[in-house]
Amino acid sequence: MFTWGPKFLFAVSLSGFLGALIYGLVTGGEPVGVISGGYKGGVGDHTGYAILLAVGVTAQVLTWILVATRDGDVEALAARVGADTLPAVAAPADPSYWGIFVAFGLAGVVLGLSLGSLWFYLGLAVVFVGALQWLMLAWSDRATGDVEMNRIIRRRVVGPFEVPVMATLAIAIVVILASRVFLAVPEIWSVVAGGVATIVVFGGAVLLSMVDLKPAVVRSMLVLSGVVLLAGGVAAGVVGERDFHHGEGHDAEPEAGHEGEGE
Repeated sequence: MFTWGPKFLFAVSLSGFLGALIYGLVTGGEPVGVISGGYKGGVGDHTGYAILLAVGVTAQVLTWILVATRDGDVEALAARVGADTLPAVAAPADPSYWGIFVAFGLAGVVLGLSLGSLWFYLGLAVVFVGALQWLMLAWSDRATGDVEMNRIIRRRVVGPFEVPVMATLAIAIVVILASRVFLAVPEIWSVVAGGVATIVVFGGAVLLSMVDLKPAVVRSMLVLSGVVLLAGGVAAGVVGERDFHHGEGHDAEPEAGHEGEGE
């Protein structure tokens, strides 16, 4: 009997395969090429088709892994290792917000299919970093039975590259999204928006240094800021850049001389 986990993943896998089939046909792919994964014939838009097909294959593999392990059923796992019972696993001590981070990245990937490659690659970077952090957190939560020791293990493994990578990615996201907004609005409003953004960032930093807020409140503020920035960047990306008028006269062609002049 299938449990809830394999059923859900099988539905995700089926959605991925059907989505790849429909997307390939809609974007100009040949029926045989779409069905054969491009082995015989075209598949339409390669990027979207490959993403949807990858979702279907990945979910299908996870489905059969859960079927083989009986979706983590305690009695089934104990029987596989030849033990009467399995030791208790400590529940995760820290909430994980990396799922929200990955969701932002997936949104960027989807937007990149219509707005441009910049959004697509930025979304891929966010998904990769968020998924890696999520994976390391899930692993460290179950490394030992001691919650504090698990945190120390995670800091020692992820710490050396966590701060520089996350800082670089955060700066890139803010710069790219803010630049889309500045390039979309009129020149005077871009100056006003830049000034307001500077005041908000530095004012918020000073406020956070003076007030002892709970980590949950700080995370909520960061998530809200990310949503606002993402919405502004997407809207600006859809509108496009404003027209930049260069100085007139540089490209003007010299007037032709009057016929008969000097005769």
